[in-house]
Amino acid sequence: MAQAVFKLNSINSSEGVTDTVQYFLDRLYINRISIHMLVSHYNALQGEDKTLTGMVGTIDQKCEILDVCNDAYDAASIMCDQEYFEHPKLRASAMDTSDQNEATQDKVTATYVPSHLHHILFEIFKNSMRATCEFSEQKGVSELPYIRVRIFKTKDDITIKISDLGGGINRAASGKMFNYMYSTAPQVALTDVGGSYGAGLSAETLPMHGLGYGLPLSRLYARYFKGDIQIASVDGYGTDVYVYLQRLSHMAQENLPVFNAMSSAKLKNVATQVPDWTDNEKMF
Repeated sequence: MAQAVFKLNSINSSEGVTDTVQYFLDRLYINRISIHMLVSHYNALQGEDKTLTGMVGTIDQKCEILDVCNDAYDAASIMCDQEYFEHPKLRASAMDTSDQNEATQDKVTATYVPSHLHHILFEIFKNSMRATCEFSEQKGVSELPYIRVRIFKTKDDITIKISDLGGGINRAASGKMFNYMYSTAPQVALTDVGGSYGAGLSAETLPMHGLGYGLPLSRLYARYFKGDIQIASVDGYGTDVYVYLQRLSHMAQENLPVFNAMSSAKLKNVATQVPDWTDNEKMF
């Protein structure tokens, strides 16, 4: 499917896919995430109440958010070293504001799927590292500025704030960050046969940027359990990414698409909409 979208984008020179294709891909991939969740959860249990690691299938009832963050950072730093021969350092902290015990306030846990959270943070770290390395090179900075991660747990939510000094995003690009096939990095050309990327999107030699699939899929993973991802950027300075998770497990219910007449009409819509002044996302 991803390779089909690449071919579609080669025909259509617009930045990212159309609204109809975006709507279709969101529904397609959220269903795929759900099916993969069911299959992997069943395979992990295999008739047992808990796995050898203490997890319930693929769900960790006491998932250490900071540990997953460090694992995702380590994985992203390897790719960054392969691309830029260095990577920004990480400064991470966690605080449970609902915990009155100061000795355990730095432990933030949640009932969550660690693989989902790892995927989300891994993609965000890759973007932050690329932006930091390239912006620092433009400015002639000898030492890369660090990436700051702050994790907060309240009585309602868990917020992960990832901040970098990678030059930020202008307002024209901020509304397109979650569009499939849109990337601020140079577009990657995937060949059908041969070459570095001959194995397609499953190749281990894929670059760390330029595919335009990382952030859209990460937001779907976050929204699958009623979370979200928001981006706030200062052009010429840096970017803050906020990952929101549900603190209470009974609130983190599957967010699956509904199939009805309205959804069918959206999928069949091929009209070209001309934005007016009331549509802020399409104005810039």
